[in-house]
Amino acid sequence: MLRVLSDREIGKIDGLVKAQKRKSLQQIYAALKKYRKRSGIPTHDELYVAAFEKDYSSDKNYLLRNELRLLNEILYEYLIQDTFRDYIKKHRSTYYYWLARSFFDRKLNAPFEADIDRFIDYGKQYIKPEDTARLLDLKSLWLIYTKPKTLENLKDQALATDEWKAEQIRNLRYKLREIEARHAYILSTLINIEGKVESRKDDERTEAQYLVNLNDGHGYDPFEEYLILKKHAYETKGATRIEVLKKMLAIEEGSHYHGEYSAFNAQITSLTGISMECILLGRFAEADEYMLECLKRCDEHNHTPPPAILQNYIANQINQAQYQRGIRFYQQNENMVQGSRQYIAICLYKSYCHLFLHQADEAVQSLPVDVQLTEHQNLMFRMIYLIVFIVRQQHDLALNEGRNILRMIKAHEGPFYERYFFICNLFIKYINALIKERELRKAEMAALKAELHAEPRVEQFIILEFSLRWLVEQLKKQ
Repeated sequence: MLRVLSDREIGKIDGLVKAQKRKSLQQIYAALKKYRKRSGIPTHDELYVAAFEKDYSSDKNYLLRNELRLLNEILYEYLIQDTFRDYIKKHRSTYYYWLARSFFDRKLNAPFEADIDRFIDYGKQYIKPEDTARLLDLKSLWLIYTKPKTLENLKDQALATDEWKAEQIRNLRYKLREIEARHAYILSTLINIEGKVESRKDDERTEAQYLVNLNDGHGYDPFEEYLILKKHAYETKGATRIEVLKKMLAIEEGSHYHGEYSAFNAQITSLTGISMECILLGRFAEADEYMLECLKRCDEHNHTPPPAILQNYIANQINQAQYQRGIRFYQQNENMVQGSRQYIAICLYKSYCHLFLHQADEAVQSLPVDVQLTEHQNLMFRMIYLIVFIVRQQHDLALNEGRNILRMIKAHEGPFYERYFFICNLFIKYINALIKERELRKAEMAALKAELHAEPRVEQFIILEFSLRWLVEQLKKQ
């Protein structure tokens, strides 16, 4: 291999070998270099003596093989990097892809956002669908990871994904045409070699292939099944989604998983998804089992648990009236959640744990400060203060806060605003009942219970909104 490298390249390899600071490696490399410009190859004896300054014996051959392996790794690394540098100089769209990839991997969001569309436009302009598709893939992921899940942003994400798919299809069409042209060249050359040119017709053109049977010639592919299951996981919910996720988990735990993320990370994601569906189905104890399994695997791999699991575990303790356990769990993992996207929600859930224990001061102290809240988190935040006022028996302040929340809700649209309109109205009725004389209070509480009983969505609402769960718990005591 050294014979095909130029003197300039050998000079670079010299530096790489020297940087290893490994005498035996440097000496075996020097011995091999002597044969660059002369015939023959060195013997094992010669290389072993050069590397280790000792006589060679066959039982020491593994030491020689190890030095040659290390040298090959240096050579291969150089060849790959040199080829890559040369390639991206000649192919600007590929250069732009790897530049965007470096921005993406390093979370350099400002330059990524500033340049990604320019990079994509370049790929389209110069008909580079392979690089354009990869850039659109990156853009789609970046939008998902960095942008809030608003209606407008989700539409942008769907559009980017559609563009990615269209460009990937264009790339496939171009590759098919290249394959067809190469196949035609081979057949034409074969005809010439066989001496059948004279019998060939003037026009033997065939139609280009537009219909592709993706099952043609392929048997069962476990990883393809996994990718189909991955799609189905976003198209299902409840017990059906749990079944899909369990099938994904089985593949992730076997030998057929070859995804972008490690098998361990994929397993954690599936376990998290199963536990979340169990929570939404009201199967709280089963959800705990999957979350604890997730935490166990993280511990076994010396891996920080995903904040989403920590968030869901605390929330699930509220569902099971295990408020002290939820608080303890937060205290044990506080350092891991600070700075995460789930930090605000986790603090809110801890605050609710205190509210269910009628610890108003601790609930307020648990709330995050100087943070940017989403619309949903803002509603949760304000409902916590409303409940704090009730716990402190400051009913006038609670009633005023409830009316203010109601005015805010009426100015917005969306599914969780509809839920909070229903919940906030119930709270106002509850507060009004609290300040009534005993008999009137009893009658109004009974009417409130009847209203709750008549609403078929209450069981789902109390899983999604802990303010309603708190109110239901208080009504049970009346």
